[in-house]
Amino acid sequence: VLSSPRTLTASLGAKEGFSGSGRVLVDAETGEAHIVLAGLPSPGPGKTYELWAIRGDQPPEPAGLVAVGTAPATAARVERIGKPSEVAAFAVSIEPEGGSTSPTGPIVLVGKVT
Repeated sequence: VLSSPRTLTASLGAKEGFSGSGRVLVDAETGEAHIVLAGLPSPGPGKTYELWAIRGDQPPEPAGLVAVGTAPATAARVERIGKPSEVAAFAVSIEPEGGSTSPTGPIVLVGKVT
């Protein structure tokens, strides 16, 4: 993804009351996507972090689950993003283990695509 001539990125900042940060990197041609998260605590038993692609006024689309361990940072490949040039922002929420089809838990990180 980093060697792509057209990589889309989003810096993710913590929402009020949460900690951590992240970055999403997406190849604008293939939709191949990766996420790096840092400073996030464990989401809790039976919970996981889920990445969401946001396209304007449309409902957020699930873009992959991210397991955060005890390391200070986590890097992971996430689902291929369809039509990546249409994504305006990404968000990360805490969801039930296995994920959700729409956000049900708190949004902890969010950032616009640049």
